[in-house]
Amino acid sequence: DTNALSNITITEKKDSDAAVEVLNTDLSGLSATWTLPDMPQGGVADGNYLYTITATDASAKQTILTRTVIIDSTPPELPLVTTPTADTWLNSGTYIFSGTAADGNSGINTVYFTETLRGGVAPAKGNAAWLAASVDGDGNWTASVVIAAEGERTLHLYSIDRAGNDSAITTHNFG
Repeated sequence: DTNALSNITITEKKDSDAAVEVLNTDLSGLSATWTLPDMPQGGVADGNYLYTITATDASAKQTILTRTVIIDSTPPELPLVTTPTADTWLNSGTYIFSGTAADGNSGINTVYFTETLRGGVAPAKGNAAWLAASVDGDGNWTASVVIAAEGERTLHLYSIDRAGNDSAITTHNFG
């Protein structure tokens, strides 16, 4: 468009809140620089933010652009084991464990697991001993666990959400 810019307006909408105008400024010329300080308005808080940017030219023609920004600084909940139940004795060298992991913001990306003697200390997160479980879009996970030895054992687990936040390590005892 060869018309000069006239105005730019930006609204911000957080989750189900009403949209709030955060910028309304007059412009001139074929290009202009503008700044939106302090995003999001009211400080950083977890949530989905929808920004609607409306540029208006001197002929009152508008171009509208929307962008979604997700802010997630909260760790996911501890992953839960649903199968086998706690303290179940297993008779196989490999067993399929399953469970759920939840995150109220961005969703679960990965559930990691490792297995030790009961009461054993889990390695540091990121250590090669941690293996990734298969996780579906609803946070249900399954893991094929090779049980290293007979006796009382512990499965250690933690989850990471899509924003990169990780949960604490939790444990599940089995035999």
